Amino acid sequence: MLTLQKSLKGVLAMDEKRDEAHTSLKALSPQDFLQAGLHQVAYIKPVQFQDGEKFAIHSADGKQISVNESYPSAVQTLQTHNLVPVTLH
Repeated sequence: MLTLQKSLKGVLAMDEKRDEAHTSLKALSPQDFLQAGLHQVAYIKPVQFQDGEKFAIHSADGKQISVNESYPSAVQTLQTHNLVPVTLH
């Protein structure tokens, strides 16, 4: 019973931290948001070329960094440069 209570307290504390982070992120201006992850975060976007689909890597500010032949090679490129790929919704 005591272990369950500790676990529930831990979950509630994580929920509170997530809510605080969410509130803080919502308060950022678009420029602040871009600067926050500019050198740590990148995204991969499929692009069409005449010879087929390739995968462009973009920095957090939208600047295209490179183009790779496959999604796995784009992920490997990011990891090699200590960048974290993110999913866009």
